[in-house]
Amino acid sequence: MISRVRVRGPRSVRGTELLGFAVTVSLAVAALMVAVPALRVPAHVDEVTIDNPHQWPASIEVTGQDRDGWVGVGTVGSESEHRFLEVVDQGGVWIFRFSYAGKAVELHVSAARLERNDWQVPVPDEFAEALRTAGVPAPPP
Repeated sequence: MISRVRVRGPRSVRGTELLGFAVTVSLAVAALMVAVPALRVPAHVDEVTIDNPHQWPASIEVTGQDRDGWVGVGTVGSESEHRFLEVVDQGGVWIFRFSYAGKAVELHVSAARLERNDWQVPVPDEFAEALRTAGVPAPPP
């Protein structure tokens, strides 16, 4: 029995396939245009040093003047200093929140003042006063 094999040449691109390809590419470009700005790294300050002369450790968060969300910075131990790297820039006014055992104190500082102080921030005395007033015992050394 003899069978016939039919050999076809290269397939031509049809109009609908070309249209489908163009739509796919357009959607991919649109998705990239939306995703790329979201992937951008926010502006940051190289380092911020927190000095805590008090008996209690402090958890530190920061936000800007608009208070559009708090960014965790970290924790500084009692009677110690800690340098935090790559802190998200909060703009012209920085609001630091120092907290421990459910008590918190805020400190408002202008970016200009932070620059003059070489980005060194003391935990305010009001932090220790709030903890003392609330009867929060200092943790063991």
